[in-house]
Amino acid sequence: MDCANLENENSSLSVLKYEIDTLQNHYPERLYKLFAVNITWLAKTLWYAVKPFLKETTRNKISLIGDNIEEIFKTLSKDIDPEGIPIDIGGKYYL
Repeated sequence: MDCANLENENSSLSVLKYEIDTLQNHYPERLYKLFAVNITWLAKTLWYAVKPFLKETTRNKISLIGDNIEEIFKTLSKDIDPEGIPIDIGGKYYL
């Protein structure tokens, strides 16, 4: 999930909470991991607001990564083959 363009106008805490509740209660094992890259202050704020509502197993599947391309690639490549990582964040996958 690329959070680079996340702004107040296109985010809603209540919708995010509803989506998280639905996913973790009805589809608990569908999410292997979620990598949020290009984290903005708003994304961090949303994370800290929603984090207490998440089960520990769900929280452990979520990684927030800043906007440093090397850091993004290093973190993603632990779980994703570089062939599947988009080229604009250091991988080899061309969209």
